Amino acid sequence: MAVRENIPVMIEASEVKNQLDDLLRRVSENQEHIFVEKDGHTVAVFIPVDEYQQLKKMQEKLEIEENMKLFQKLAREIGEEIERLGITEEEMMAQLETAKQEVYREYYGGSE
Repeated sequence: MAVRENIPVMIEASEVKNQLDDLLRRVSENQEHIFVEKDGHTVAVFIPVDEYQQLKKMQEKLEIEENMKLFQKLAREIGEEIERLGITEEEMMAQLETAKQEVYREYYGGSE
């Protein structure tokens, strides 16, 4: 669902309690965005729940993309360091297996 272009509705925080039923109806039925202000600053926004869910999905997707870019950067740096040290793939795999077994013993108290 695309976010509708509409004029934002501003309301003072002190009026929210008196108008809550109407505000919720406007958000639900008319897909309006209600901005709540306190002391001249926006402190909250009422938006339809489907738009909120869409925004959360977009945020999660961006976080996954950012994490993937960071992972790829770190993997490149690790690979470069391994090459610089002259460690072979077999040596690296053996070191990883040893580390894996040590972690397993530390957390589970035995061997795999």
